[in-house]
Amino acid sequence: MTPCLPLFCVLVADVLMIHNKETMQLFTRRTNPIFLQMKNLLVTNENLRQARNLFLPRLMNGSIAV
Repeated sequence: MTPCLPLFCVLVADVLMIHNKETMQLFTRRTNPIFLQMKNLLVTNENLRQARNLFLPRLMNGSIAV
């Protein structure tokens, strides 16, 4: 079983009542890919934001030709 992300652990601790280990493992297997995708999308958004901030000024002043 993969370790949970901090957000996942907080959600489980604060919102859900897990009655047994099997239920917890099932929940983790089904939701961990969602939280991993959220993490990957946040990283991708940050990379895109940095690229935009780097290239937009250069495009606007004409130092990069389109």
